Amino acid sequence: MAKRFVLATQTLPESIEVGFITELRKKKFGWWHRLPGVWLVIDRTDTLTAQDLRDLLKKLSPSTLCLSMEIPKGNANWSGLKIDDDMFSWLKSDWNENQPAVPAQPSKEGEDLPVA
Repeated sequence: MAKRFVLATQTLPESIEVGFITELRKKKFGWWHRLPGVWLVIDRTDTLTAQDLRDLLKKLSPSTLCLSMEIPKGNANWSGLKIDDDMFSWLKSDWNENQPAVPAQPSKEGEDLPVA
């Protein structure tokens, strides 16, 4: 099983975003960040807490405003408006509880897309 989280932040400087992505990758967390200030994170080890995720960001930027929430077990009901066909592909393939998480990587445009 995996734990799922939503992290909402104020707009982060690019250097902080890059550092946060580096930390997520080091810990082998799956993540999605296609909307400014919104991060969806999956922990396959099932050990992360909402406080741990907050503290990971706090370590990089102590004054950043954020809200970290764990999503309860089970399939998450979600809906969104997309700007392209890939925008929600990670959510469809990895966000539901019964799917394995795939770490994402920045694309050339700086958006986070699933690793192929």
